[in-house]
Amino acid sequence: MKEQIGAVVALTTLWSNQALSRSEAPESDTQISKQIENPVTRRITLPLRYEADFLDGPYKSTKDIFSINQAVVPFVLDEEWILATRTKLPAIVQPPKQLGNSWAAGLSNGYTTFFLSPRYGGGVYWGAGPVLYYPSATNLTVGVNTWGSGASVTFLKEASDPKSATTWLLKVTLTFQYPN
Repeated sequence: MKEQIGAVVALTTLWSNQALSRSEAPESDTQISKQIENPVTRRITLPLRYEADFLDGPYKSTKDIFSINQAVVPFVLDEEWILATRTKLPAIVQPPKQLGNSWAAGLSNGYTTFFLSPRYGGGVYWGAGPVLYYPSATNLTVGVNTWGSGASVTFLKEASDPKSATTWLLKVTLTFQYPN
């Protein structure tokens, strides 16, 4: 029994050393945050966002918005292309807009943008595709609950400043939707 345990431990140690020797260097926090800002990133991101609008309505209460804010899920299509999906889905709790009315809460309008993008950008990343607005509103006070669609394009350029050794990102996203 001791011999079998010893063999398993030796085999596991040998295997783990080989796995560690093949692993890539860990990414820095700066590299990870740049990838998260990239709308056509190659990694899954799930950013959550909380917003508060203070002194809202006649009761001067707080409107709360909690959302999945531009979550990215990339799908590798082949060696050269990916399809990156970017989704926003907000949940809202808002005070009444008129005296005597009640509070409203629920999911609001959500949308997903589909970006077809080259798999490797080399400092310049771009993507283009449709955006789909879907009827996710659970309460007409917090959303209109209609379908919509349009086109979206995004460009991102990564450049290094040799003087300060910092990296900056320039992101331009244009989205057109119908209905308005």
